[in-house]
Parts: sequence; C-alpha cells; structure tokens
Amino acid sequence: MGRRVCAAYLSNVFQLILQHCDPSLKEKLKTASTYETIKTDNDIVKLLELICGFAHDHDEVKQGTMAFVEHDLRLYLTYQKPNVELDDFVKQFRARKDVINTFGGRAGYHPALYRKYAEEVAADLGKQVSALSQAERQQAIDLSCEDYLACLLIRISNEEKYGSVKKGLDNMNLFQQDTYPKTIEEAHRYLQNYKPESRSGGRQNRGGPSDRQGVAFPEPSQKKWDCHGCGANDHMVRDCTKISKEEKKKILEQMRGGTFKKGQAHSEVTEEQGELNDVLDGVANVNVTLEEASIESADGAEDLDVFDGVGFLTPSGSKANERLSCGDHKLFLDSCATNHTMCTEKFLSRLHLTKVYLRQNCNAGSKLTNRQGYWNGIPFWVNNTGIANLLSIPKLEKHGWIIKYKTGGEWQALSPGGQLLKFKKDTGLCNGMPYLDLSKPKDFISQVPEGFAFVETVRKNMEGFTQEEVRQATKARDAMAMMAHPPIDKMKHMVSRTNLANNIPFTVSDLNNSELLFGRDRGAIRGKTVRQRPGRVRPEYVTIPLQLYEKVRDVTLCADVMFVNGLPFFVTVSRGIKLYTAEFTPSRTVEMLTSKLMKVVRIYRRGGFLVRTALMDMEFKPLAEHSDEVNINTTSAREHVGDIERGIRFIEERARPNPNTKQKIFDLQK
Repeated sequence: MGRRVCAAYLSNVFQLILQHCDPSLKEKLKTASTYETIKTDNDIVKLLELICGFAHDHDEVKQGTMAFVEHDLRLYLTYQKPNVELDDFVKQFRARKDVINTFGGRAGYHPALYRKYAEEVAADLGKQVSALSQAERQQAIDLSCEDYLACLLIRISNEEKYGSVKKGLDNMNLFQQDTYPKTIEEAHRYLQNYKPESRSGGRQNRGGPSDRQGVAFPEPSQKKWDCHGCGANDHMVRDCTKISKEEKKKILEQMRGGTFKKGQAHSEVTEEQGELNDVLDGVANVNVTLEEASIESADGAEDLDVFDGVGFLTPSGSKANERLSCGDHKLFLDSCATNHTMCTEKFLSRLHLTKVYLRQNCNAGSKLTNRQGYWNGIPFWVNNTGIANLLSIPKLEKHGWIIKYKTGGEWQALSPGGQLLKFKKDTGLCNGMPYLDLSKPKDFISQVPEGFAFVETVRKNMEGFTQEEVRQATKARDAMAMMAHPPIDKMKHMVSRTNLANNIPFTVSDLNNSELLFGRDRGAIRGKTVRQRPGRVRPEYVTIPLQLYEKVRDVTLCADVMFVNGLPFFVTVSRGIKLYTAEFTPSRTVEMLTSKLMKVVRIYRRGGFLVRTALMDMEFKPLAEHSDEVNINTTSAREHVGDIERGIRFIEERARPNPNTKQKIFDLQK
C-alpha cells in the first residue's frame, strides 16, 4: 500500500513539474534519449537534471564530444559582470558545474590535484595510494574538484568588487599561509564577509546580500574624516558603532542642514531596516548638488541611511556648501532626463509621498526621493537639493506630447489636449537651453484653437411636421433599407395593397413624408444608378494629296532607344512625314527590338507607305540579320543618326515642367 501511494505521489510531482515547463522546453525534453526511461520510472531527480541541462543550452543533436566541450567552455569562460549580484553569480556557477557532472563529466578535475588529495586520504588511513578503494578514490576526486572550483570562483569574480580579496589571498600565500577556501561554500562566504583593514576612500562591495556588511576597497585619500559622533578620525558618523541610531539620525540631519565641512566622502552602508521594495532608476542631467545624498522619510521609516553605495563627492573652492542653482523659476526642457523633477516646491500642487522611490543618478552622485507633486497636470518628483527644474522629453513623448523644434526657431511642446508650451532660450550658465519661466505662465501657455466642421443636416426640413409624422417617416425609410431599397413607387404599391402584407406599420403618406424629410433614398441612388451615356466615337479620315503621297511613298526611318527614369523606349521618326512613335520595350534583345521595328513598319504599310531603310546607331547592327523587309543601315563608330537624336531632344523639350519643383516630370536621357 505504501509503495502504491509513493508511486502515485511521484507521478503527481512528475506531472506538476512538466506543467510548469514552457511548451518549447517540453518538446526538447521529449527528444532526449533518456526521457522515456525517466518518464516510465517517474524519476524526478533525473527530470530536473535534464531540465537544467536544456536550460544551459545542452544540445543532444550535436556530436557528443562537441556538446561536452561547450559545457566546459561555458563554465571556464564565464565571469561576474559588474551589475550581477554575488548570490546570482554563484547560482549560475553551480548550475554550469552541475550540467557538466549531469552529462558524465567532472567539473574541476585535475590529475595533479587529485594525486595530492589521494596522498592525503591515504596518509590519513595509513595506506598506500594504490591500495585505496573505489569509494576512497571518489572521496579524493570530490575534494580535489571542490578545491579547484573554489579557487576558480574566486578568480572569475568581479575584479572591481573583489580585487582586494584576491590580492589579500595572494599576499597571504607569500608568507606560506594557505588561506584559499577549499569548497564553493567557503569561497562564497569568504567573498561576502571578507573585510580588509579599514582605510578612508573605499568602495562598498555590492556583490553580496544587502543585509550583510559589504567589502570596502581601500583607495588613497588626502584627508581623514572626523566622526561627528565619537570624535574618531578613521570613520564617518554613519559608520560609527559607538552611538545609538537616534543620535546618529540627529547628527545626520544637522549635517544635511549644511553645518559640516564637505570633502571626499566614504560610506559603507548596511541596510538594517530592509531594502526598498520598488526603486525606479532614472537619470537627471544636472539635478544633484555636491552634497551628501538624502531621502525623505516615509511613514514607518526609522532610518534615513538607506543608500546601498559609495559617493565620492569632491567640491572645489571655499564656497562648496553654497547651493548652485540654474534658476528656481526656470523649467528646462531636457532630452537626457528620464523623469520630470522639480527643486522648487512652490510651483507644485498636491504634494504627497509615494510608495515608489526614484533614484536619480548624475556625475555628482545619486539621490533617492519619494515625494511627488503636480504642475500643469504633469507629475514631478521633488528634489530639494537639485540645481535645476527638468522637464523630460522622453517622458512627454511617452504620454502623447508632440515636441517640435526648428533650427533658429523655438522649442514647442503640444499636449494631447491641445495645450501649447513655447520655450525660450536661456543665456548665461545654461546658454541655449530651452526653458519656461514658471513665474509668468501666461507668456508661454496657450491653447490651440479648435476647428469646426459644418455638416449639412435635414433638421430644417422637419419644420411643419409633428413628432409622430417624423417617427413614421423614419420607420418607412428604415423599412426600405431592410428590403434592399426598392423603388418608391413599388413600395407605395406594396403598402396600399392590404392583401400583400398585414404588418406594415406605416402608410403611403409616411413614404411621401420620408422623401420630403430625407430626400431620395441614397441607397437606391448609389446601387441602381447606371453610368452616363458615353460620347459617340466618330472616326475621321484625312485624304493625303496624291503629289505628297508620290513624294514620300518610300519612307526612310530613323530609330533609337531613349530612357525615361531608367525605362527603355523604342523611338522612331520618319524623314519627310515626321511621324514620331515611341513604345516601351521590356528588354533590349535582338528579338525584342526587331519585333518593335516590324510593328512600326506595319503601321506605315497600313497607310500605303513602304519603309525601305532604317537608319540606326552601330549598336543595332545585329538587327540586320533578322530583318528581311527593311534594310538596316548603321553608322560608323562614334557616329549617331542626327534626325533621331534631335527628335529625342524635341520630346524632352515638350515635357511639361513640374510647377512645384521646377524640374521635368520625366528624366529623359539618351
């Protein structure tokens, strides 16, 4: 009974795992050579290993050796990118190691390292290496692989974050101290918790979790910081452990009020109150002053120190504490800012705290804010320490605004509701930057006038009719539409004959009223009106005088090919008669040109003229072998037939110019 329950349980878990797989992943699993065996046995472990392999691009279609090589390459060529957290990187490292082991490999195996651990295992057991059992040899292999992978994890971790860790381990090795971790867990823990000797000017390790103390990388500093809490000169007040949180909070508020001297700042932050759930990363161009970043306290927040990072702020001059401003009353239009920000609260309405925090980044540092207000219906983030009010172009375009600019002109922003903002160009510090003077909104805010479309209605036709007559006329017109728009006379006949239908809710007078109110039935007009009678074709024949006919009876034809926008046309003109012909030719082969020439010859023959000779350029010489009726006379090299050349030029001159562009409609080239 227990075995049957266990088998049913495994089957349910097996199907549950498959249900959470992507359809494309299911198809890949079915193509695996071991899938049927795994499915029959309901082997959950093997199924998860197979899923892990496909998730890391294992391909059974490839030749086996090449698939194993690619697994090894993914492990040894991986590295930690600066924006990847340590926990995520270690998970990825373990997964790639497990893929190699799942498909029969051994990640981290090295013969020399294996011999070292085999000797240690043999020494502990008092045996020779050759006398070790299979299990003992496997133990040595496991230890050597873990040692190798731990060092590999240390080596491929981010150099910027963990460079001091690697240097420290290398330096310890110089003193014959083997402090390298022996397992992946130890390497992970070492990277998280390692802390070198505290010196001013460092960068915090952001590789580990935010609830643990990160790694600070020492950098040379020209000045030591004095703690405003305990008086020590080796740390800042936010790193002080000798004062309470309340005292630290009070001191930080005094510091933010401008009562401390600024310089090169180093902070090593631990978030004891938890991370912010939602932080929007944004970019503000010139929107953070050179002072310590701060955050407004929301409801329930106890600790203002919520930044997880290091700020290196180096002001210049003796007036570093003074706040630089681009004009509190100016709102600048910025194409680089990703959010609207305002440093002057007096222009904002409906100020409130939000549950989402905005992190602004610029060259001066970062700042978090969770205060928001509205100006002209546009939401702005409040940045009291900023130096400029910014209106983000990307944000405006996202909400349907149209931004217009012409070189030498002014910037304009048109809202979806028709409101137009006209920007001026600043002078001085922000020379050329478009801005709005918030103190004078009437100077730049205007409303685009709305247009009116006048539609002709039949409302005036209803004068003199009662409401009941109008309703009945409407019913009569609707009934005609449902009956496929019959003629009005036929409709009247149907209504007047009571033996045809008994449920017609209107009378003949209602049909008459419908024509007076709505005019003729447009559906019938559109569907039944036939085309107008076309004009009668009257052919006219011109009698050619006998003297002229005898003079030009034998025709000499001049022919060439001209191009209109790259399309070839076969053009001919006759001497004496001066009849021009032109016909498009898809190709310029001998057969095609001969066909076009004979077509022109037949036109002349129909009029009683005989084409004796055709004058052409030298390129038409092959036509002579295919034309028995006409004698093809070609020119010598570098010569042309003047008649047809002048004729093509005549066609060019008669082409009408385009009045807008003052260019010819057709680009005629020979």
